[in-house]
Amino acid sequence: MEIWRFLFYTTSFTAGIIFLYDKPWFHDIWQVWVNYPFHSVLPSQYWYYMLEMSFYLSLLFTLGIDTKRKASHYDDS
Repeated sequence: MEIWRFLFYTTSFTAGIIFLYDKPWFHDIWQVWVNYPFHSVLPSQYWYYMLEMSFYLSLLFTLGIDTKRKASHYDDS
């Protein structure tokens, strides 16, 4: 299961760099506040954030059925 998370995080990081690199606020953080809160969201940004949220929601939903690790007996005390 951990290999899937590693692959997702690696792919997600790479996609984030590709999709968000050309945005003005990627290089200058103060650009985030220009015209705030009337920013438009491009389709590439929208789908990037939806993919991220769907992954974290899947982690949340499977939290109860994940297998416990060796060191998990320390958490039960």
